[in-house]
Amino acid sequence: MRKGQMAGLLVLAVLLASGFGCSQPTPPEQPKPEEPALPAALGVPDLAGARPLALTRTPMPSPGNGVPLDVRAVAYLTPDRAFGAGWTGQIHRTADGGETWTEIYRQEEVMYDRLLIAGNQTGWAFGSRGCRATGEDCLEAVISRTLDGGVHWETHAAKGFPTASASSAWQMHVVLLSADEAWAASPGGPLLRTADGGRTWQEVPLPAGLTPAGGIAFTSPAKGYVSASGGQVAAGKYMVSEQVVLATEDGGRSWRRIFGGSVPIRAIQFLDGQHGLLGGGFSHWRVGPVSRILYATDDGGLTWRELTRSEDYNAASAITGLHFANPGHGWIEQESGPLLYTRDAGQSWGGASEGRYGRRPAVLGERLWLPWGGEGHAYIVHTDDGGKTWSILHQRAAAVPGTIQFVTPQTGFIGTDVGWLKSTDGGESWSYAGVADRAPYPVFASEQVQFRYQRNRGLTGDLERSDDGGRTWKTVMGGVDGPSISFVSPTVGYLTSRNWTSGPAAPYPDYLMKSVDGGLTWQRLAASAPVISKVAFADEQNGAMAGGYPDGRLMVTGDGGETWLSAALPKLWIRSIGYTKGGHLWLAVVEDEGDRRGLLLHSADRGATWESFTVEGAGENLNQVHFVTATDGWLLANVGQEPLLARTRDGGQTWTQVWP
Repeated sequence: MRKGQMAGLLVLAVLLASGFGCSQPTPPEQPKPEEPALPAALGVPDLAGARPLALTRTPMPSPGNGVPLDVRAVAYLTPDRAFGAGWTGQIHRTADGGETWTEIYRQEEVMYDRLLIAGNQTGWAFGSRGCRATGEDCLEAVISRTLDGGVHWETHAAKGFPTASASSAWQMHVVLLSADEAWAASPGGPLLRTADGGRTWQEVPLPAGLTPAGGIAFTSPAKGYVSASGGQVAAGKYMVSEQVVLATEDGGRSWRRIFGGSVPIRAIQFLDGQHGLLGGGFSHWRVGPVSRILYATDDGGLTWRELTRSEDYNAASAITGLHFANPGHGWIEQESGPLLYTRDAGQSWGGASEGRYGRRPAVLGERLWLPWGGEGHAYIVHTDDGGKTWSILHQRAAAVPGTIQFVTPQTGFIGTDVGWLKSTDGGESWSYAGVADRAPYPVFASEQVQFRYQRNRGLTGDLERSDDGGRTWKTVMGGVDGPSISFVSPTVGYLTSRNWTSGPAAPYPDYLMKSVDGGLTWQRLAASAPVISKVAFADEQNGAMAGGYPDGRLMVTGDGGETWLSAALPKLWIRSIGYTKGGHLWLAVVEDEGDRRGLLLHSADRGATWESFTVEGAGENLNQVHFVTATDGWLLANVGQEPLLARTRDGGQTWTQVWP
């Protein structure tokens, strides 16, 4: 080989070795943290040497689209145009389906709680003046009225109409017929009518011996229907009030009976002169045998047929509102349950408003807006498809975090009193992902698979599973009590529960269960302890359990739960436990003596030694510690009246407050 050729080959070899002209080699995987050996014994934390938690504040961007504060009532003009009003005395308008809102009217010291629309120009906002901040002890009822689609409003007293603090207010049904005329009824209250724009309300008498039961519907100023209760009749083993529906064709001057039965009729809707619906049920199983009932007529009330009946008070509640677009498709409100939608005239129900019960929704066919408010915040639950999917219109930075869970290092959820926030970038940013069920919050095994606990009447309840992101639920196990659940993969999970079903003496040992099929079935492991209310596993071999009040107990395993190390933690109430690979163990605890300090405890060697941190102001409201990796973790607490959500990226040495 000639000298020039040799030099060229050497240059080419150097270029190839440096990566020129070819893809870069894949960087080696980061080594997984080694699991330290189990210690000979678990150590007891030295709380006297607890250091203040190093905490700085960098609020994270808040999700939401700026629905006005405290929207307690909504009403549609068209699918895109709507009004909203609330306890701050403001009335807002949207022209883009709720994406943006504009304040159009304000009344100081008025708390609005109801909006009604007649046609496309007339609207009434019902409110109360002189109330306390909680809506109690109101001085007078008022009505703000528009006759030009919301451009101009005027407010006047509503003499004879109950204020928001009246016992009948929340159960009252109001029918707005025109700019001047409306009717109202509530269970046990008077039947009311106004013909002067709501300035004065007069009581309309019913036939002797009958009092309104709450249902009311009018198809014209002259033609209407009300439900009423009368004398005692027998319903099986129960003695109940006779229930009737009355019709008028002369504006309430005379009445005739068109329906009679023994189940209270709480809601009436007539779609036209021929097609109508009656809904009701008893409030409690001690009062009567029927929890929900729905009737229909096709001949103006001459005959009625039963569409659905339930005697299961755990699954069905009395119908208190009807919103049907046609005889087969519509929504119902329940006295103590979520709004439901039917597409088959009540033979089946779906579209549950995901735990948000509420009343007075705005409905247009399958489209529904349900206002929900609390002190300092408000939001609207929204569906366009009969409840198949839900979204939230929400005031910025108003939600209160209640739990945080990551199913992968990148994908996590924050459960708030409003809805689920979801992050797909490791917690850097969050967006609303769905309506949150009421506490206790569901536990995520994956993005779609969730678990929740539903307590029954006795000491135990049911574990329910959803595989569609919380839209539908099925019971997978009964007889559990206050379970704690930890999944290490979409298929493998662990559960602890109180055991009330067997044992020689109380308190019976709690127990640990394992699932290897995504929570469809659970097998009990041998481990048991007096109290194990919390569980956290890093993988199928390494995990920890804790519980106890007022004296805590910690248990650690390295063989999948076959054997355990155990240690008492006197005078410590263990609120939350976290365990990550590499032997990092975290406890959120509260001292059960003295100032009841909130403390965060950390062990890097599976419980052999500990460091402790005080969380100033948290006290017994130190709620949750959750670590995604050995270095990336979250802390949730309440400090005074404010929630605190903090994050660490260095294994807990420093923390950043990201909420509020």
